[in-house]
Amino acid sequence: MIKSAVKTKRKPSPFKSIFRTAEILGCLNKGITTVSEISKTLKINKSTVYRLLQALGETGITIRNPINRRYYIGKLIAELAANPSITHQTLVLCSISEMERLSKLTGESIAVNVLIGINTYLLHEIPSTQEIQIVARSRISANLHAGGTSKVLLAQLPAKELKIVMNNLSFERLTDRTVTSKEELMAQLKEIRKQEYVIGTGERAHGAMSISVPIKNYILPACLGILGLEDRIKPRTAEYVDALLESGARVRYNLSRLSKNGTFA
Repeated sequence: MIKSAVKTKRKPSPFKSIFRTAEILGCLNKGITTVSEISKTLKINKSTVYRLLQALGETGITIRNPINRRYYIGKLIAELAANPSITHQTLVLCSISEMERLSKLTGESIAVNVLIGINTYLLHEIPSTQEIQIVARSRISANLHAGGTSKVLLAQLPAKELKIVMNNLSFERLTDRTVTSKEELMAQLKEIRKQEYVIGTGERAHGAMSISVPIKNYILPACLGILGLEDRIKPRTAEYVDALLESGARVRYNLSRLSKNGTFA
């Protein structure tokens, strides 16, 4: 049998293109924006980088400045990022079973929030089943100095970012329990990092109480919390803290599992 001397070219794996695309977007996010720079950083030949960037440009994922020949994150990514509920659906997916468990346990409102800039964003909420409910008034909230949710999110910021946020807080007094000084808030954040949960009582609204725990290792500061009437939650504080800490750990596990192999418990 005579074997052909001509070797058949293997078709490029679509998975390799996906991984390379992700790496290229990572470069653009870090300010590495020319074909040459990306090629050198990723050790991929220029023609491959150029071809992938062209494809990304056609779909609106990237744009090219014809003057300096640099590439930037495009309109499509910006549109997705502008809607936190869509952008962070993975976090909601990894949290929903624990939210339902906490809702059955407490009957109170259960929420997952993230911190973007100097605002908290409510990604998902299971409203209270109680006759008298306390639910979030808005999906976007400022006044980061007040309330357990805001504080547990602030406590996750690196020192440099926290300093910037602190310099932009108004410290407006919302109730007689609202923190109104930077020093007092910083002391509270230190304690939150140590105990890994926070209890907020009447800082935004009289009679309201919240317990929140951080969801660690997410791409943004994130938290899981219980919100309801102080009279109902206070007698069961220890029970709810334990339940939240357990749920927070499970959400982190789901996120880590999903990032590794695309499945979660």
